[in-house]
Amino acid sequence: MLIGHVPFRTEDHAFQDILGQQLALEAAQLIARGLHRDYRVHEAELSKLRGRILFGELARTLSSARATAPCRYFERTEHNALNSALRAGLRLAAQLVASPELTQELRRLSALIEVGAQPLTRELLAAARVQVDRRSRHYEPVLDLIEILRDGAGISMDDGQRRLVLPGFMFDMNRFFQALVSRLLSEHLEGCEVLDERRLQPMFRYASSVPRRNAPVLRPDFTIRSARGRPRATLDAKYRDLWEMSLPAHMLYQLALYAQADSRRTAAIIYPSLQDRPDQEIRMSDPGTKEERARIYLRALDLENLRRQVETPPGATQHRELAVIARRLAFGESAELRAPTHIVRVA
Repeated sequence: MLIGHVPFRTEDHAFQDILGQQLALEAAQLIARGLHRDYRVHEAELSKLRGRILFGELARTLSSARATAPCRYFERTEHNALNSALRAGLRLAAQLVASPELTQELRRLSALIEVGAQPLTRELLAAARVQVDRRSRHYEPVLDLIEILRDGAGISMDDGQRRLVLPGFMFDMNRFFQALVSRLLSEHLEGCEVLDERRLQPMFRYASSVPRRNAPVLRPDFTIRSARGRPRATLDAKYRDLWEMSLPAHMLYQLALYAQADSRRTAAIIYPSLQDRPDQEIRMSDPGTKEERARIYLRALDLENLRRQVETPPGATQHRELAVIARRLAFGESAELRAPTHIVRVA
């Protein structure tokens, strides 16, 4: 399938610029503290002895009457996969960011890394990951940023090296939003355990074994348990403003299954918003008896409020406010105090 140019609105602090700025800061710290060096083996005929003499080759050298001896020695050098990936990542970021000043800074940093220029490939990143050990663990944040930028730079049409480079920046905001919610809940939901994408007990099974197929498995984004292991909430996260836009049918069906699998017959979906929103509640009932079967809640994460709390100085106040946000997302407790719940009945 052919993909054309993707239009984007320009702004002073685009998302790729945020990643590029963070990469520049991390790279500058690495260069300031000294790039990682590894020992590389060399074999050469030297007039001044160095390392270990290769006596097997010495007879040939003596027969040629040259005043040299074959030696094997080790040289500590910056030429390794870690620094090659760092240089290639800086050059890629310089092509993606919109800010001319940031582009210049990324190019300046890449020029300070005096290793051979290599294209940023998945194999190069994999080789750099292999070289990470206790001496080079400080490279991990840089490799993470470079991998995000590389995955967002284009679409792989096959398993080879061919890449379709787009003028836009592609990024999976659903995964990013899910990671944001996961960190918020894990760090600030007190007295609870947050399980990411935990597999629920099977709800489906094939009655016949021919042809043999695996039954679908339910795996919500978050399962909240108490300290004693009791289930507290089943949550899903979607990067879609469900206050401004409707809830797609496939999302509703997915949440309905999560609610049926939950012991309290409830489930919630967390969505982003730029202001505080009350919870929306969907009641699912039996079509014949009208008996209530489950409840589904739509809860907004106010990104502006979250930003304000994150930017406040660390301390008891910040921790308390973030804990309030986390509890509301998980249980919706504070939402009932501020505004009435909007109820939608689904038969």
